Amino acid sequence: MRLGSPPDGRQFLNRRPQRTGRNITAILLEAGVVTDEQVEQGVLRQRETGLRIGETLVESGAVTEEDVGWALSRQLGLTLVDIDPSSLDVDLVHSFKESLLRRSDAVPLLREDDGVSFAVADPTDHEMLDRLEEASGGPIGLCVGTPTAIRRALDAMFGSATGAHAAGPAGAAPDGRYDVVWERSGATFVAFHLASALKRGAGELHFTAQDGQLFVSYRVSETLLPIATEPVQVLESLIARLESLGGPVLGDRLHAFGAVRCPLPTGDVLVEISLLRAEDGVHVALRPRPMALQVPGLEALGFEAAEAAELRGLVSNRAGVVLVCGPRGAGCSSALAALLAAAEPSDARVIAFEPAAIVPLPGASRIHVAPEAARAQWQEIVTGQAADIVILDGLVDGPAVQAVLSPAASRRLVLVRTDWMDSFALLEHLMGQPQGRSILVSRLLALVQMRRVSDGVPPLVETLFFGPSLREAIVYGAARGRLVEVAHATGFKSLAERARVRVAEGTLPERDAQRALS
Repeated sequence: MRLGSPPDGRQFLNRRPQRTGRNITAILLEAGVVTDEQVEQGVLRQRETGLRIGETLVESGAVTEEDVGWALSRQLGLTLVDIDPSSLDVDLVHSFKESLLRRSDAVPLLREDDGVSFAVADPTDHEMLDRLEEASGGPIGLCVGTPTAIRRALDAMFGSATGAHAAGPAGAAPDGRYDVVWERSGATFVAFHLASALKRGAGELHFTAQDGQLFVSYRVSETLLPIATEPVQVLESLIARLESLGGPVLGDRLHAFGAVRCPLPTGDVLVEISLLRAEDGVHVALRPRPMALQVPGLEALGFEAAEAAELRGLVSNRAGVVLVCGPRGAGCSSALAALLAAAEPSDARVIAFEPAAIVPLPGASRIHVAPEAARAQWQEIVTGQAADIVILDGLVDGPAVQAVLSPAASRRLVLVRTDWMDSFALLEHLMGQPQGRSILVSRLLALVQMRRVSDGVPPLVETLFFGPSLREAIVYGAARGRLVEVAHATGFKSLAERARVRVAEGTLPERDAQRALS
């Protein structure tokens, strides 16, 4: 191990970064390593990719990793080391988990009675430092090493890991090495791929672990495009980043779903997350959704003008239930926000139960909680808080939808998103519950179905209103066929009928209509 100063381990112990007040670019400029123009180009690249400035300068060829490491050590008052794998303490290195060291981009150098000194690529990552300190069982000392030198040392100690040189978007080179190094926190990796996917107009990102590698694909329109091949170790950083943003934790489960707000240089984006445990590792699917800056109008969401006007009139009374149904991403949460705005809630007590803040809900007390955690308590909460308007966004999917018949929904406006895909099947289910028919007749205002078509195109929407004839059919327990007949007699138009009209008008491609209805 070749150090920038005498190899006395004690000089590193109990030292955490002490910033000098100068940034890395200022130090590199003062030393004449880079020019103002190169820094400016690096900053522009940083805004595009979410990479750190040192990484963009290395990527452009303006500086080397060693240059960035030297500037980082000057900035933080630490020592830059050039790691010689043959000088490392093999037993010391192997006393730590390989996954921890690779994820942290760290290698232990020396052990003393009062702690362990490490070479790390990013001494500013305090979460990583805390993990190393916990694993060491005592205080740690720090010096700076380049990512390549650290990974080369870890390869020498543990054997060459698949993709020890992490892949960037260009994937693996012919010799099996990777051309971009991702930091262990996963922040840059996630930001880069989200930004890249959004620029391509992709609606989904897929990270699939197979055969010791991580394959990255984007779905653009309806085509799944292969984008990159990463080392499978990057998967751990990806999941850690999603968890740090408040995403779902898979634990021992087969599948976990959630949503987080992810910061990007261009602004925050809502990301729906699906984690699936498979034979080769966890498979991750991400669906980015733009963060709405204002509440959309009902017409912008695909409602016809007459329907939108009738819905506004119904919710203005602030009593009753509106059910908005459809798969995730169909616009149902946006419809709940539009209905809330139509109820003019400025003088009302509003409580919203939701998995994530998808659209603005002015004046609402927003409770972000997993459905299973809130399902047993929402009735107690809205009663205790004397809520006037309640939003249940994804809380009552499947059979749990019968909760809308609860006494807690009485004398309140309750706006509900659920996953039922057939309005009349949902009606039959609710009618079969104890006192279901009488409660539906007294409370149900409208039942909406929504289907996503494609990005930038209003969803397909059907709206079932409950006029006197339909309420009478419910009271007498009419079968599905009769309910459908009565609904059509009062002007109801199904999703399929609306799709045919839009296809005939030329406002909806037939292929998109078929996919939306499938």
